Amino acid sequence: MWPAKFSIPKALFFVVRYYTIGNLILSTFTSYAMYDDTEECLEAYIRAAVSCTIVSIGAEIILFYRVHAFAGRSRNMAIFLTIVFCGVHSSGYYLLVRFLQSLRFQKWPFPNIPACMPVAGESDFLGGVFGTVLLSVSIVMTIMMFLVVRKHYDLNSTLLTTFYRDGIFYFVVFTVLSTVNIIISFAATGTYKGLLVEFSIDLHSILSTRMLLHLRSVVTSDEDEAGWTANWARRIDRTLVSSQSTARPEGSTSTTIFFRGWELQDMSRT
Repeated sequence: MWPAKFSIPKALFFVVRYYTIGNLILSTFTSYAMYDDTEECLEAYIRAAVSCTIVSIGAEIILFYRVHAFAGRSRNMAIFLTIVFCGVHSSGYYLLVRFLQSLRFQKWPFPNIPACMPVAGESDFLGGVFGTVLLSVSIVMTIMMFLVVRKHYDLNSTLLTTFYRDGIFYFVVFTVLSTVNIIISFAATGTYKGLLVEFSIDLHSILSTRMLLHLRSVVTSDEDEAGWTANWARRIDRTLVSSQSTARPEGSTSTTIFFRGWELQDMSRT
């Protein structure tokens, strides 16, 4: 990714991948820092929540951008995905704000430790936040499966296989993780309601950026490095051949699929 010219995927990759380190440092500092009163605890917790939100937004944009590419960079799909993204995540961030407003902290019961911990918070709001995450992942997965069946079902391409294989893995992981977080938010006491939040955010970032690396790895595996510019915005012609075709039937037509900066020509459709 380093030699690549500037593009949206490259910017997303580096922002999400490396800001995660800063977010982890901030969250760790927030958890173990010493505060004089509970108001300072709440302010620090809010700062950490905003930082985690930035990571989450970046990772989600990568997921939606991948689906847009998989759909052929359709303008209508871009509009639809934008509406879905804004609708789902606006709801999630509203619930997050309500949860932060409901938080209550208390000092540790040790006079020589000037720290505090969350002891109360509205579980419904926190559970709703993870519910919107689950909804977002489910929508992305549903659209991807629809596109596989309607547009790419007859293609035998390593690139496309990698695309939906990573998508399925991501869906399974975050379905399980979101479900566990929802259960914890209702079942755990105040201190442990956010037990897996930081882990979920970090994993969200890692998996979303790894999916970009996997796509690049597939492309570079069969091309000379000199011919690969690593520019996600540039279109490179590639040919997808169906699993059975070595010759193209008469009367067949060529359709173009724009796939995240590559122009893929499907020579197997009739």
